[in-house]
Amino acid sequence: MEMLHLVAAYAEAQGIRTLQAIESRDNHAAIELERAMVFVASEYPGDPTLVLVQGVLTLPA
Repeated sequence: MEMLHLVAAYAEAQGIRTLQAIESRDNHAAIELERAMVFVASEYPGDPTLVLVQGVLTLPA
């Protein structure tokens, strides 16, 4: 989880508002890790073997 936290912190510092990952539907560990960080998983259009995971970053006011 540490690596994902670092990526999210860097992205926030750069003004990025959304992170996305395309995961294999079988990669349960990655999907659960991302869900623990309040990312949302949804179907990936056109490929039932993939999952699109998205997280909205909170930027400082």
